[in-house]
Parts: sequence; C-alpha cells; structure tokens
Amino acid sequence: MTSDDLADTVRASRATVLADIARLRETLRPFGVRVEGRSNWGFSLTAEELDLRLAELTLYPAELVDEYPIDDDIVAIVTRITEQAHLSRPSRDYVRRWLTVLLDRTLTGHPLDEMPAQYQRLRDSPAHHIASELLCEAEGLVSTTFPIEEELFLAMSVAGMRTPDSAHGRQLFPVDREIPDLVDAIFKRIAEVMQIHLDADELVDEFAHHLAFMLNRMRFRVTIDEQPIHGIRDQYPVAHRMAEISRDVIEERTGMRISDSETGLLTGYHQVFLASHRPPPPLTVAII
Repeated sequence: MTSDDLADTVRASRATVLADIARLRETLRPFGVRVEGRSNWGFSLTAEELDLRLAELTLYPAELVDEYPIDDDIVAIVTRITEQAHLSRPSRDYVRRWLTVLLDRTLTGHPLDEMPAQYQRLRDSPAHHIASELLCEAEGLVSTTFPIEEELFLAMSVAGMRTPDSAHGRQLFPVDREIPDLVDAIFKRIAEVMQIHLDADELVDEFAHHLAFMLNRMRFRVTIDEQPIHGIRDQYPVAHRMAEISRDVIEERTGMRISDSETGLLTGYHQVFLASHRPPPPLTVAII
C-alpha cells in the first residue's frame, strides 16, 4: 500500500502515516517482521508465517484478534474441550485467541507450511492432544483439514498458558524430569543468598508446573500479558529479590533468558511462599 492510500484509509496526514510506519518498523523488528518499501511505490509486510502470527498475538491481539468474528459453534467446541482439560478461564480465552488467528490465516490462504525443529518436541504432548482434538472437531465446521504444523501452532497456546489452578488440571500436564532438581536448586540458592529457608512441600507441585509452563513460553516464544504483574517489584521487594535469584539459577541451568514479565510472575509465587510460611508478626499494643 502507498502512503497516500494508507493516509486515506486511516484519515490521517501523510506525514503522520510515515511517522507511524517508522515506529512500526522498530516494533516489529524483534519478531522478524519487516516493513519493506518506500512511500513513493508502497509498503508491504515481509515475514515468515509463524513470526507474523506471533507478532500479531503479542503486539495487537485486542485490535486484530479479539474483535474478529468467530462462529458460535467453534466457540462452543473451544469451551467444551478446554473445560474438560481443566483450563482456567483466562487460559480458555487464550486458546480461543490463538485458534482465531489460525483460522483467519489458514482460511485466507496463509497456512503454516513448516515449523522450526524445536517445535517438534510438542508432538504427542498433552498440549498437542488438546490442540489436535480441537482442530479435528473444527474441521467439519470450516470444511477444511489442518496439517500437523497447525496442530503444533495451536499446541503452543496450551503449552505456554498460565498454570492450571486445580491440582487435577496440573496432573494432566506432567512436568519434565529435570524440573524437581531445578526447584531444589532454586530454594537452595535462595537459602544461601538470603538466609530464607522455605519448607513449601504443599506448594512445590504448583511451582514446578509454573516453571514447566514458563520454560515452554521461553522455548516457543510465547508471551504473557504483563498488565496483571505491573508494579509487583515495588509491592513485594523481598519476593522480587527471590525471583531474581530464581531467574539466575534457571538461566544458568537452561541457557534461556528469562524476561522481566516472567520474573514478575516468579515474584508472585515467591510472595505466596512467604505469606504461607512466614510467622505472624508479634502483637504490638499501644496504651493511651
């Protein structure tokens, strides 16, 4: 599209459109999405299909996804299957958002032809089983079939979701063998650095599952909504320091970089540990 066409479409000046495109270029760059062209002969988006979808889901889900019309029968399928898997309401909405992008891109002639090698580890996982069941039922409603690449794409939304609230839901997603050792290493480092000793047996299962889903998000480039954890560092400084130590241990052992938003989520879990195990403060009485 030319800058003049864009200006007419959004009812803005040509200078405003060019300034917005310059900002958009920088915003999309980390996702591997490029805005190519010049104002004289037009602009176009260039990207691998997976990168384009991830940019859409991360940067502009409210504008590009949430208002997209989706058939009520498909919504009913998503609700039923995700409820059977004991996903929380936010996670069910999250899966629906990814399915919306999948249907939009596939049905308009932009399918996923291939997936990078690291995504193949999702095959036959619990997340893949949920995605496969969902797409299998959706095929009859949209009169098309979905390849394995689309199944793995939708599985990313389940593998990278927030940890299920219920113990039964967490049992459907067993953690990898190395996770318990990672939990022990985190608590040991916190004790060494901060002299805070946690006996959190009843909370370890949920924390271990959180680490498993977090590593999936890092591994598969799935991001979370940062708004609920905004300002958590200032609100819980001790728990945040524990989260920073946890982040260091995880990065040392996995080689993956843990984002600030994920560190914020870790802060929330450590605050729960502190609230559950810190003794109540001594009673203070003032006599006037």
